[in-house]
Amino acid sequence: MGCRAAGSTDGLIRVVRTPDGVVAVDPTRRTPGRGAWLHVRSACIEATLARGGLARALRAGVGTEVAGRLRELSDGEQEQA
Repeated sequence: MGCRAAGSTDGLIRVVRTPDGVVAVDPTRRTPGRGAWLHVRSACIEATLARGGLARALRAGVGTEVAGRLRELSDGEQEQA
């Protein structure tokens, strides 16, 4: 979503909007609902949050709690080009 590059699911985070409208990070990668995949890199996460791409993909607002959780997950990850 953020960098628009393809990648294996090993290096990606899934964010899901459940059928009841809750947007959350999906650690199991199996929660039913509309999902979007992001690289774990902070540059990708910041880009998609700044552009609103995640909200568009999920067709729902992304709250500060979800944005904060994504930023937590990116901490300590190596930046890759």
